[in-house]
Amino acid sequence: LTPGLPRLSDCNVCPEGTYSTSTGAFSETTCLNCPLPFTSPAGSVDESSCTEMCLAGTTTGPGGSCVPCEAGKYKSFSGSELCVACPFGSISEEGAYFCLCQRGFYGPDGGPCAQCDAGKYKDVVGSFECTNCPIGKYSMQSTAQSPDSCTDCAPGKYMPVLLLNGRVIGGRYPTDCRTCGRGKYSDSPGSSFCLDCVPGKYSTQTGGASNETCLNCAVGKYSTTFGAAYEELCLACGEGRYSTTVGAWSETLCILCTQGKFSTLVIATSEDACQQCAAGKYSFALGATSAESCESCPAGK
Repeated sequence: LTPGLPRLSDCNVCPEGTYSTSTGAFSETTCLNCPLPFTSPAGSVDESSCTEMCLAGTTTGPGGSCVPCEAGKYKSFSGSELCVACPFGSISEEGAYFCLCQRGFYGPDGGPCAQCDAGKYKDVVGSFECTNCPIGKYSMQSTAQSPDSCTDCAPGKYMPVLLLNGRVIGGRYPTDCRTCGRGKYSDSPGSSFCLDCVPGKYSTQTGGASNETCLNCAVGKYSTTFGAAYEELCLACGEGRYSTTVGAWSETLCILCTQGKFSTLVIATSEDACQQCAAGKYSFALGATSAESCESCPAGK
């Protein structure tokens, strides 16, 4: 009892299983334990209140003996009252004095228990939180009890990190799976990102489900771009060069015409595009782009 309390209702009662004959008590240490195996209601004032009451988790059975509450029921206090059914979303084992949130539901021990939302699951009993479906998966089902309830995004799609009110959430709908854009693809289910077409390739297709949707740059062209979304990103090998490589990924694969030759063509696809300097002329230049690079042999030669 705290000195100066204004109301009788402010006085604390001795807990169940104890009693106190003291008046003006100011500490719970004045509450004495009932001798075993007896118990008492909360607020008992003398030892005569200690009787062989059925403890929490038990109830009066045939012949007046105490028997455990059956599974799915509980009793949270001592007395002869009947055990009651666990509330919605919770379960118990035999002899329980409180219920636990079952799989697919979450909340504190003893309840209340709420359903796991779509995009989440809970595969254990107790006061654990629901778990988000992994990134790349979604679930439209509430009260899901297993990660198997989470469905993979299909190849050609991906799922970014999803936020709701600043919190990461699991995918809840098929539309949470986004389509891979041009220049990208996803070849495995449950992807959290799309892969780029590699340099030397491009794709104008959305929803690519295989790297085969990435097309090679044609012979005589090259591209250094990751995730090229248009054929125009395949650049032509310039004058004085040619390339025989399909899907060239670097300008170094555009081969220079050798000394004594030149080429005025772009997108040249073979060495035949390199023309010889005319008779009586020479050129030391590599990758010459015009006949003007060919100089006349000096007199006497």
